[in-house]
Order: sequence, then C-alpha cells, then structure tokens
Amino acid sequence: RRAHKLPAIHGEMRTWTDQELARFLCLVRGDRLYALWRTAATTGMRRGELLAATWPALDLAARRLHVTQALSKGPKGTALRFGPPKTDRGRRAVPLDEETARILREHRRRQLEQPPAPQAYRDHQLVFCRDDGRPLLLRSLRGLDLNQRPLGYEPSELPDCSTARTHGSNGGL
Repeated sequence: RRAHKLPAIHGEMRTWTDQELARFLCLVRGDRLYALWRTAATTGMRRGELLAATWPALDLAARRLHVTQALSKGPKGTALRFGPPKTDRGRRAVPLDEETARILREHRRRQLEQPPAPQAYRDHQLVFCRDDGRPLLLRSLRGLDLNQRPLGYEPSELPDCSTARTHGSNGGL
C-alpha cells in the first residue's frame, strides 16, 4: 500500500478563444439557461458555485454576486449538498458586467412569470435551478465546461455571430 497518491499527469487544457466563446453564447442565446452560460463565461466561477448561487446573494443594483456556498457531490450514492465554497478565498463578491446583470434581471423576471411546476416546488431561492426549484445537477454542466470545448463543439462548428460584441476581459463577450 502506498503512503500517498502519485500526482496525475494531465495534458494541457484547451480553452476557447474569446471569439469562439462569443460565437457559442450566440448559439445558446435562446436556451433557458443562457443566463447561467453568460455568468459562467464572464465570472470564471466554479460549477458548484454557479449552481448554488441564490437570489439573496445577488445584488443586481451593485452588480455583485456574493459566493457564500457551493453545490457538491456527497459520498457515492448520496444526494447533492450545499456547503462552503471550495477554498477560504472562495467566499467573495464577484463583479458582474452591465450586460450580465441585465441578462440576470431578465432571467429573474422569466423565473417569476413561469407557472409553478406540476410537482411540489422546492424553493431554495436558487438563481439557476430545475423547473421544480431543485438544484441543477453538476453533471448537467459537464458538457459545457467553459474551460474545455463546450458541448463537444469544435470552433469550426460554431456559427458566425456577427452581432456578438466583445468586452475584452469578459471572455470576449
């Protein structure tokens, strides 16, 4: 038995360029979770932090999202759970650009207008959730890890969105 694990060898992470990311966001603009994709792209927040974001922790007037918790997997066979952010420095106020704040306001408006799900609604006050209020599954974002190639698209497969704007340090949006 070994005293400790040997470090894993990982290849270089392939990330999207600003243009690729802007084209992808154009592609998913009509998606129910567009605000999630936009927030992920412009803030660099971890998946668990995004999926645990609550409306009380979001200050749209000040354009800040306060990271106070994260969603994580428990031991095998147990439910997802809310807990503290991954690191001590994980508790922070994340600035939002004006366009992302506008998109989040619109997301909230649609969320409030949506008729309740037929099953019992569980209000966790989550910004991004399933139709019944439960947290989205972590694996639901695995296909769209903005540090990887989202949804398996290669840059050549993304549409050309000539209306996509660029914001420099905001992921090319």
